[in-house]
Amino acid sequence: MFNFGPEILVPLVIAIVGPILTYLVAARKVAGRVTSSEAKDLWAEGKAIRDMLNDRIEVLENRIEELGQRVEKLSAEILDLRGERAVLIAERDALMRRLEMLQSRVERGGPNGPS
Repeated sequence: MFNFGPEILVPLVIAIVGPILTYLVAARKVAGRVTSSEAKDLWAEGKAIRDMLNDRIEVLENRIEELGQRVEKLSAEILDLRGERAVLIAERDALMRRLEMLQSRVERGGPNGPS
């Protein structure tokens, strides 16, 4: 087919393999590094935003904890007030029955009622 001698084959291989090796070495050398000032600025800005958001998250988590404690306290107060309300309703009902009984006596002319 083609019969190339070393004087043609060696420069041809070098011409093809050389740029590939140069690219691979350069790519490995800069991998994971920020090389431009714009990229550094963007990275710093991104870090500042992440730090700000982490601080905000911490503040909000503390607020959530405070509100959770407040809800627990208010729930306990509500239970106490419901108990007090039930006692007051029972007292009111007893007083209403007594009032009705006394009104009935007065209307019938019972003890200490009209004669």
